[in-house]
Amino acid sequence: MEKKSIQEILQPQYSYRTVEDKIFFIDPPSDVKIHYRPKERWSSWRKANFAFYEEYLKNVPSGKLLDIGAGQTEFKDLLLKYDYIGLDFYPHEHVQIITDITKQLPVKDGSVDIIILSNVLEHTPEPELLVKECLRTLKAGGLLLGTVPFLGVVHQGPYDFYRYTNYMLERFLSNFSSYKVMPLGKMFDVNKTFTTVFFNNIYRIQPSLGRKLLFKVIWKIIRLLNSLAFSISPFSSTNEYTEGYGFRAVK
Repeated sequence: MEKKSIQEILQPQYSYRTVEDKIFFIDPPSDVKIHYRPKERWSSWRKANFAFYEEYLKNVPSGKLLDIGAGQTEFKDLLLKYDYIGLDFYPHEHVQIITDITKQLPVKDGSVDIIILSNVLEHTPEPELLVKECLRTLKAGGLLLGTVPFLGVVHQGPYDFYRYTNYMLERFLSNFSSYKVMPLGKMFDVNKTFTTVFFNNIYRIQPSLGRKLLFKVIWKIIRLLNSLAFSISPFSSTNEYTEGYGFRAVK
């Protein structure tokens, strides 16, 4: 989106500086680690996220889309076809607004049609405030789509703060006119994630090459059994046993 169009949604009382196509309300931190994986290396959780956004955006042909906590815009194939505005605390490639997402956003009331919160709520110490800001900045009838991990490992430290149940997410969304929270992915994806992390760590601390090879063989057998179980019974996740949740809310 052109800078002029972006400036139209900004609240005038906030001061900022511009550098090329980016608008800075804060000075970005210098200790940010860039986490990016190409599509062919996506985890089961990333694939489940993509499928969720693809499903709920397919009947939304156009609109001004605000991607809060945009990061590397991994799902750009889905999102960049809209009037896209990336917002983050770090100036990644597709981020145009650099601001603090733990405080009130410098965005006008009722100024955007769609908001994306992809794996963001676990990274902000004030998640309820951020959801309220989404409600404030959406137009009437506007759409909020988001995802959060649940049974997953700590990631992107030291900025990984929370895990939410479906009950807490429903509480966050209770002021929207309608909302839905759903588990994402398959049951055996949870097993795969944790067995991979477990055996990676066990493998690293083994004192001898022989023991390393033994654990590597055991790991491959368990992965094979997990894949076999998945092929026989590819059960969808439940609210109690899931990698994470997707949520859809309408203002």
